[in-house]
Amino acid sequence: MNMKKILLLLTLLFTFTLNAQENTASTGCLYLKAGACENPSNVPLELYLTAPDAKITALELYITLPSGLETISEGTLNPLVGSTTHRITQGIVGHSLFISIASPQLEAFTASDAPLCTWHCDLSSLDDGEYTINVTGKFAVGIRNYEIQCYTSADQEETIVIKSTPTGVEKVEIKNEKAEIYDLRGIRLSEPQRGVINIINGKKVKL
Repeated sequence: MNMKKILLLLTLLFTFTLNAQENTASTGCLYLKAGACENPSNVPLELYLTAPDAKITALELYITLPSGLETISEGTLNPLVGSTTHRITQGIVGHSLFISIASPQLEAFTASDAPLCTWHCDLSSLDDGEYTINVTGKFAVGIRNYEIQCYTSADQEETIVIKSTPTGVEKVEIKNEKAEIYDLRGIRLSEPQRGVINIINGKKVKL
């Protein structure tokens, strides 16, 4: 591997956390949602990237899972969105799951409506009730002509409802308290804009 690229990647990842608040800010670059699921032992968590105009090459985030949850799979990259050189690094830091996705070749992610990465977690050991998944420290790094730009996303809270039916079959419901609305630049909006394309909960909608 070219030594210049290795040094640039190390600089990128180091600069990333330190300077994210100082560089280009773009709320809504990253968001996580629980996918539809009837089986609480295999609930998908999907990570989406919504910054089509930015050349995003790496990202990191912290996910705080419900207390008592012990099982979560290794993340799987969507080949239509990530490159073959992107790698996932994940591990427990304190009470949170730390996730970093980067490419040693500095390849950019491909803009898509599909999830960038998916994890599966086992919620079957949890009692009926509402549980929250908190996502913080969401940063994305873009490179244009070897100039590093950092983007930040607002913290997020996803609510999962677990219910048991009389048949003994459990069901997981996703309760979104508030719609996540962004424009095509990845900037969060308080309400949808008419006449243009809005990204509402990860879906492109034109009013």
